[in-house]
Amino acid sequence: MTIDERLEQAGERWRADQPPAPDVDFTAFGRRRRGWLLAAATAAAAVTVVAGVAVLTRQTPDGSLAGPPAMTTGPTATTSGSAAAPADPSSTIVRDGATVRASGQVVAAPGKPVEFCPDLPVRASLPAPPPGCGGFGIVVTGVDLTRLGNRRVVDGIVAGGATLVGTYQARELRVIEQSAQSIMTEPGGPARTVPCPAPAGGWLPGVVGDSKPLFDYVQQHTDAIAPVWMGYPDGHPTGPTNSPDYAKPGVLVVEVIPDEVDRFRGELAGRYSRNLCVTRAPTSVVSIAVIEANSRTFSDTIRPISADKRNGVYSWATQNSGRTMVELVMVDQRIFDLFTAVGFDLVELDPWLRPVP
Repeated sequence: MTIDERLEQAGERWRADQPPAPDVDFTAFGRRRRGWLLAAATAAAAVTVVAGVAVLTRQTPDGSLAGPPAMTTGPTATTSGSAAAPADPSSTIVRDGATVRASGQVVAAPGKPVEFCPDLPVRASLPAPPPGCGGFGIVVTGVDLTRLGNRRVVDGIVAGGATLVGTYQARELRVIEQSAQSIMTEPGGPARTVPCPAPAGGWLPGVVGDSKPLFDYVQQHTDAIAPVWMGYPDGHPTGPTNSPDYAKPGVLVVEVIPDEVDRFRGELAGRYSRNLCVTRAPTSVVSIAVIEANSRTFSDTIRPISADKRNGVYSWATQNSGRTMVELVMVDQRIFDLFTAVGFDLVELDPWLRPVP
């Protein structure tokens, strides 16, 4: 039996041996800087392209997933009125000899180079993946396989999590420092503040509510409403959705683009029975309609780039500003030049492997 056949069989056994999937904390994704709108545990929806495949998810009040989505961030977007580009996009370029850092999964299969893989955005909601990076990762040397977090061995294939610092050279990472894996390693920044005062008597506890009437209304007014998000005035709940911490109030925030906040607030009040904040949208965000329209236009640009595995693009999603956040393995000079041609006023790169400042 060949190594590839062994890997395939091991992957099948790996999946079969996994315990039932835990209650996934989908709101955790809302804490990330990327702004994927899985932030509302009630029924907010998102379209995220992962490894070139659109994944549509909608979380319903009972915690299940359903579709089609009530709103969308779109797979990609450009925008008129988008946020300003980062001051120095070249700061993420990794060059030979650079010291770099990343947190992810290490996979060591017999007869194969040891691989270091990013945790893909939807991995938490899927069964355990087969061993290997699927083309999204790099070769790593010098890692201590006995120190991996959540270490597993299946048919001689060792896998587990780690944060690695090392020297990069020609698509290979030579480890100089190893520590525990960081979950959601990107700096999240402060939580978004709910832009409405609490009603008399305070916010209702919890985040569960029938949001279908509200999102039906949102879909009918996408030209006037920005992507809906969930805010937590008493702090973000942690753990699975059935934990006591989810008694913290969640407030569904609807940001209105035109100066008709009072009209929209009145029309939405009877469409959602829980905590609701209807407010004027900041000038830095755009409407759902703008995001969707630009998404359709810009997809033709991003899809060929993501289809080429050499570019390491495994997901992209539209931010509330309308700019496209592209997640990829790393940025070298070739990748940087490729996206320079696209325009950094339209795209922000979020590489997994980054230079150490």
